[in-house]
Amino acid sequence: MRAWGRLFIVVVSCASLVAQAAGIDLDTPPAGRRPIRSDIHLCRNYLVPAEQTDDSVGIPFDARNAAEFEAQIREALGKYGPERFRNGTFYVLGKKMSDELEQQATYTAALDRLGLSALGSSVKVLSVPDGFIEKESRQLARDILQRMRYFFFSKKRDYQTPQVAEVSSGWTTTAILEVPSVIFLYGTLPVLDANLTVASHAITLGAYNIYVKSMMNWLLRPGGPNGRPDEAELFLKQILLSAPFVVNYNVFGRFSEILNFYAANGWAATAGAFPAELSSFATTQGLTLLLQTIFYSQVVTKGFGAWANNQTGEENSRLARAAAPWLKAPILMLDGMVLAMASSNWGEPLLTLGPAELNWGHVSLMALTATGAAFFAKFPRGLDRTLPAFAKAEAWRRAGARWMFEPSRRFKSPLFQPVRED
Repeated sequence: MRAWGRLFIVVVSCASLVAQAAGIDLDTPPAGRRPIRSDIHLCRNYLVPAEQTDDSVGIPFDARNAAEFEAQIREALGKYGPERFRNGTFYVLGKKMSDELEQQATYTAALDRLGLSALGSSVKVLSVPDGFIEKESRQLARDILQRMRYFFFSKKRDYQTPQVAEVSSGWTTTAILEVPSVIFLYGTLPVLDANLTVASHAITLGAYNIYVKSMMNWLLRPGGPNGRPDEAELFLKQILLSAPFVVNYNVFGRFSEILNFYAANGWAATAGAFPAELSSFATTQGLTLLLQTIFYSQVVTKGFGAWANNQTGEENSRLARAAAPWLKAPILMLDGMVLAMASSNWGEPLLTLGPAELNWGHVSLMALTATGAAFFAKFPRGLDRTLPAFAKAEAWRRAGARWMFEPSRRFKSPLFQPVRED
């Protein structure tokens, strides 16, 4: 009954979408275009025109199968002409993962018949596990494999090319964020350990900041027919993303100690000590990893990430992607400092429970998480007010870039014009 109930929900939702469909409206203004990947579990299609700079949002249209898909595009071709579809990308959602290759071929063949493939148009099928579209009986092994495939990062479902503004803001904010960590680490660690720890932390944080949109697509990908991320899977994903930071402080932060042990005892003894060290890390740093995971889950992902991911309209989506690194920079700066304190057991422990110790770094991390989570619970759209300011800043940045890289613009004043000799 539970399986049939979910099947009924999905079928009704698909039918209702089709009932409300009005074909492809290429005149949909950029501000009215909808987020794509939040609807990955629905029978819905999107078109991202070639001239659009942000593929986070698209023009929605609904078709239950390839025949309706083709019919709606054929109707739109008669209305708009083929040039409006040149180099466009069609996203087909809500298809079963076991049928992905077949669906890709079927929808691509539809574009071939319409002559759009020759114009550079393409199809991307964003499939979901068969369990999302319930049926009476399923093969357990296949479902588990599909679920595992769906859990991990997918270039087709999740990856989006970083925009220029994202790259510049990502690297700039990373440099700013590293300042307090550099001061703390060089004041508490040997120079070699501090060099390695800072470099590893900066590279990891820089990659996270630049590819944040792709990460958020992966983290917030719907995990079931209700259209929401699966909480258990989200927590596991956050552990995977948080682990490099904690491991970094506990490996590179103790690198000199490891080298000295290796020099005194040799490789065999060093390798033999690894299981015990791993066990010690799991028990002593498990609390740090847990708290860092909760921080990233509640504040970075469900807070900043969900805010940027759910923007409506191409311009708002683009601005939010560029603004997010700057907006979360202050809280990430604090997180870097308290994480270093928690990982290095800075100061006297406040509480000891077996091998685990609670220190001021842990308390500060919990307070930071509670503050950020409370803000986004109370004001989920509270950061929208910052977008106009970032739009102005982006305009100034572009004007400055044009002034720097187009010298002719600097010399329009009469003072710089050559004197005519009559």
